[in-house]
Amino acid sequence: MKPIALCVFQVGFDSQRAITYYQRYCDERGRERQFKIGRGDILTAEQGRRAARSILARAVLGENPQMRRQEMRSIPSLAEFVAEKYLPFVKTYKRSWGTDETVLASMSCPRSGKWRSMRSRPSISSR
Repeated sequence: MKPIALCVFQVGFDSQRAITYYQRYCDERGRERQFKIGRGDILTAEQGRRAARSILARAVLGENPQMRRQEMRSIPSLAEFVAEKYLPFVKTYKRSWGTDETVLASMSCPRSGKWRSMRSRPSISSR
């Protein structure tokens, strides 16, 4: 096991003087990484320190602390899912797919298009 050369619990301030907690560490390749823990108005300093310790422990054990965030970012948004999976599938069998496209474009996707769907339906996406 390689020793961690950098383990810094950092408190940062933005332009509105809001506090943000960060944990800095070196990954298994020796590159310096920074993990944003959360804002100071939501977390206490002790909660931030506890989270920083667990992040550092994961880094020491060789796990990537950013992996969960990267996985969540890879989940398509509702607008991406509709454009890439749903509409191409529906166009193959449904005569009124234009109505679906209009309703989704005018009502659902503008309001919730940035939401990440927690699960995609394999019956639609795998066909």
